[in-house]
Amino acid sequence: MNELKQFKNLYPTTQLMLVSLALGTLLLVIHLVLPKNEFVIITGYFYVVLTFLVNLLAAVILIIKLFLNLKEYEMYVIRLLILLANIPIATFYLFITLRTL
Repeated sequence: MNELKQFKNLYPTTQLMLVSLALGTLLLVIHLVLPKNEFVIITGYFYVVLTFLVNLLAAVILIIKLFLNLKEYEMYVIRLLILLANIPIATFYLFITLRTL
């Protein structure tokens, strides 16, 4: 229960990154177990598109906040980097997925 409280105290974009990572990892594992399942492939495709759009919107909001609050520049840059950490992970997952099709 303490972990849930800690999660709720995180900045929303950090929560978004963690949830995106967890769901993406879950979809990858399901795909590796059921590599030819069309439902899993289609769900994964729509998940990637939706997650990309949501994370892009979150990144744009962080960039706007960064320029509106230059005194807190470092905090917003760190939050943006945490959010963008999903990009190389998603690329790696995509590489694995394409090799198993």
